[in-house]
This record gives sequence, C-alpha cells and structure tokens, in this order.
Amino acid sequence: MDPDGSNQVRLSNNAVIDATPAVSPDGSRIAFVSFRNGEYDIYAMNADGTGQVNLTNSVGSEDFSPVWSFDGSQIAFSSNRQGSFQPYIMQANGSNQAPFAALAISDLEPAWSADGSRLSFTSNAPGLMGPSILVSNADGSGRVNLTPDLGTNGGPAWSPDGGRIAFVTLRDGTNFFEVYVMNADGTAQTRLTNNVADDYGETWSPDGDRLAFCSDRTGDREIFVMGADGSNPTNLTSNPASDCDAKWVPEQP
Repeated sequence: MDPDGSNQVRLSNNAVIDATPAVSPDGSRIAFVSFRNGEYDIYAMNADGTGQVNLTNSVGSEDFSPVWSFDGSQIAFSSNRQGSFQPYIMQANGSNQAPFAALAISDLEPAWSADGSRLSFTSNAPGLMGPSILVSNADGSGRVNLTPDLGTNGGPAWSPDGGRIAFVTLRDGTNFFEVYVMNADGTAQTRLTNNVADDYGETWSPDGDRLAFCSDRTGDREIFVMGADGSNPTNLTSNPASDCDAKWVPEQP
C-alpha cells in the first residue's frame, strides 16, 4: 500500500498462510514465509508479487523470520531443522543454507545495520535476565547487551542511518508490549507508544522519519504509522481481519 494506507494491492493468493514479508534493500524483492507445501518455508517474489519461488525446502522442519543482509546478497532466517530453532543464513537464491556462524543458538531476530558492519539481535543466552537486545560486529564479535535487566525485549530494527535501534519491550510495570527507541549504543531509551494494547512489529521508513507498526488498540490488529519520535500515530488499515507485519518498500529507480 501507499504510506497513507491507500492503494492496497494483494501480492499472494493462497488458501494457506503467507506472512512476515521482508523487503530487499533495493525494494525489488520480498522474502516471506508460506505454508503452501504443508510446512513453513521461506519464499521470495518480485515486489509486484510475480516470480514466487521456494527458497527453503527442509522436509520435516520449519523455517521462519527471513531478513535480508544489508547488500541484498543473503537472507538470514530461523529454522528448527536441527531440533531447536536457531539462526541460519543462505544466499538470496536459496543456496548454501547453513547455521549463521556469527550468532549462537540462543540468538534470534538478527538485523544488519545499513552499512553491514554490525548486527542487532534478540538473545536468550545463558546469564541474561530475559530476552535482551544485543549488538555485535557483523562477524559476531564484540557482543554488547543494550537492555540489561530491563524487562522482556525483542524485535530490534536499525534506523537507516545506523544511529538508532527501535525495539519492543515489556517493562515499566505494564502488561502490554510497547515500541521504544534507543541510540545504537543503548543510551537514551525512549518510549514511543503508550496504550492499553500491544504495539509491536515496528519498521523504519527509508528516510528514518517515521515508523510503521502493528497494534491491537482498536480491538483487532491493524497497521499504524507514527513519527520517529512517537508523534501523530495514524491507523492505515481498518478491517475486521488482522493486518500486521508491515515493511517499507524503497522507491524503485
């Protein structure tokens, strides 16, 4: 859809779940999860919905949460093909699927910074008080916990300039997930949403001025957009169905 919620166009049409789209850095491709073969696999398609192809086909296991590398050459994902979910990585065409060496089994939801030099991810590593946002160098070295002892955290998303990380957290005595933002070094953690509802699935606009996110504040899950400072939250979708997993698509050259 357009950033104001207009011109919503259906890209997939199956009697099964197609979900969690991830847009390539140049906006030309979309990776997503589908159950169309009787198990959850990673697929990819052109940005207009054409050319849908299965990238993973690991019989007897499930693959989730695709995310593109900063240069569009690789896709990281989560798979339980070795018995428990852990991060994997493959080439953008589905080749060379292997455990993601930069991350541990307890690390999920990886995201590259725009220049590819760093990773942010959610970790349940031993010794942590709970799910935490960590950053590291792209090879996994230099791990730093940005949210020590600060509730349940997840879903890190880098700003386009690499200076900030948006994330979701359950803290401050609330019973609902809220969207926060912090500097890339973990300082200045600031709450952006404040509702008696879950707000999550945040994603930055290409210019870094806005965040789209999912919220159930209207009674069912809808997509909202707000300023990067949390201002002017606006409902873009309004359906009795569930709308979520928004991702921004960069303008095509």
